[in-house]
Amino acid sequence: MRAPFTWLSKAWRALSRLRLGVILLACALGMIVAGTLFPQVPQEGDIQAWWEAVRERYGALYGPLRALGLFDLFGTPWFQGLLGLLLLSTLACFLNRWRPIFRAVFRPRVRLSDRRFEQAAPRASLSFPSVESAQPALEAALRRRRYRVQVERDEDHIYLRADRQRLPRLGTLLTHAGLVCLLLGAAVGGLWGWRAPELVVKSGAVTAVGHDTGVGLRCERFAILRYADGTPRNYRADLTLLAEDGGRLLQDTVQVNHPLRYRGVRYYLQSYRLSGTEACDVTLSAARDPGYGLVIAAGLCLLIGMTLTFHFPHRRIWARLGPAGQVALVGSTAWDKERFSRGFEALVAELRKGREVT
Repeated sequence: MRAPFTWLSKAWRALSRLRLGVILLACALGMIVAGTLFPQVPQEGDIQAWWEAVRERYGALYGPLRALGLFDLFGTPWFQGLLGLLLLSTLACFLNRWRPIFRAVFRPRVRLSDRRFEQAAPRASLSFPSVESAQPALEAALRRRRYRVQVERDEDHIYLRADRQRLPRLGTLLTHAGLVCLLLGAAVGGLWGWRAPELVVKSGAVTAVGHDTGVGLRCERFAILRYADGTPRNYRADLTLLAEDGGRLLQDTVQVNHPLRYRGVRYYLQSYRLSGTEACDVTLSAARDPGYGLVIAAGLCLLIGMTLTFHFPHRRIWARLGPAGQVALVGSTAWDKERFSRGFEALVAELRKGREVT
């Protein structure tokens, strides 16, 4: 019974490695760039005519490019499989890291091993007249630098741990959660979303939205709002959404960058064309993206998480105080190590001032 669990454990460790996640992310971004370089098959319209136009454009390369799926890149099994692997890798990394990060933030270890005091960098050694004078001087210097100090004792030593900007370390978890939400949003939108890029609503006529919505569009009025000098300020169309039996579902206004929303579908105003003295044909686009909320949440998590991680790095200083006044100091930070080293050196210089240095 151990063999399957051993195999799953190895697979889980492989998925949770940061290097694999970076490689998968780079591959996904590369494929997205490729998808922007090659035309992608439309969701509706004359698909056969579209394929013929692509064949004429690419000539002899058409066959190999189509075989690779470059004209339907985002619908290929290998692209979706890559996104699935990236999602699993990000989720595994998140699950593996949340417990150590929570422990470091809320239950940090005060004592550090003797080996770390001897090998870690930056580090320093000082000598005070006694441990009774060393501890208050060290605590006061650290608190002046806005460090939170914790103390533990044993029979031979006093251990101090000082943390600054400890809570922002949770930003790493927010960043991972944002990546998970982003990938889930993309997957949900790709599987259950759709887009109708051009819905021409002629004056006085009803245009069916399609995609099993059972909704028709009718433009009641189109207006161009102008500034005092006559230049256009905004465009607005008063729309009526009708059911298949002709019953009115909703009547509202759509403006540029202000879509009309109904049952998870957004209707955007694209363009207009005057067809008479008062008549006007408007072109709308409709889109349903059930992953939109997840993508917005992902953006917020990524923004907050990366801001906390890169602008508020977690800084730590450990100290071991011997009974005769010997002090060993060690510092650590994830980012901005040069600035942290300068601050560490300034702390050591302040402590050494007026005292004997070993």
